[in-house]
Amino acid sequence: MPIRTLCLSLLVLVSTAFPAQAFRLTFAQAAREQAGGTSRGIRPDLGFALAVLMVAGLAIAVSPVEGLFRLAIEPRWYLYAAAAGLIAPFFEYLIGLIALRKLVPLRLHERAGTGAVAVLAVLVAAIAEEMVFRGIFLPVLSELVPVMVAVGITSVIYGLNHLYFGWLAVVQKTLTGVGFCLLFVWSGYSVLVPIAAHAIQNLVAQLLPRRKP
Repeated sequence: MPIRTLCLSLLVLVSTAFPAQAFRLTFAQAAREQAGGTSRGIRPDLGFALAVLMVAGLAIAVSPVEGLFRLAIEPRWYLYAAAAGLIAPFFEYLIGLIALRKLVPLRLHERAGTGAVAVLAVLVAAIAEEMVFRGIFLPVLSELVPVMVAVGITSVIYGLNHLYFGWLAVVQKTLTGVGFCLLFVWSGYSVLVPIAAHAIQNLVAQLLPRRKP
């Protein structure tokens, strides 16, 4: 790999590693406004999704990755993506049940808003996160280390982006992140496949009844 491409790749990795810091900033601002009895500006859930989408757009502009939105090698991968998206929320519930020996709500699910704007926010967030982690981060990292090592590192970084919700969320998202990475790799590096899985996962979680821990 030419040194300029290597340096650019490393810059992209560093720049896209923790886009979810946008979540901490947007929700911290919302908390301050709520404490002060004011509410102005964009909703925090939509603001976060748009912030991550902006990071993804900037990364795409400078990334050496090509063919980001190529189609899957076989249409059946979209069926696999749909199945993975339907299973993922319940898989995360199972992880929580095993870890805490009781059924606990998904922290991201409980923090999400309601209504049409909330649905738009979770869809935009799914697209943006997959563009960053599976579409850019994983292929760039795969140029530097073996692909399965890149899958592991990408999944851990993806999980750590959810540290704001606690360590259980990190474990849950790391494991589902592995699944999204494998869908991406096995489908012929089509980011559309994990985008579909992630979007369905978010929609299912959004439709599940809310319950307090």
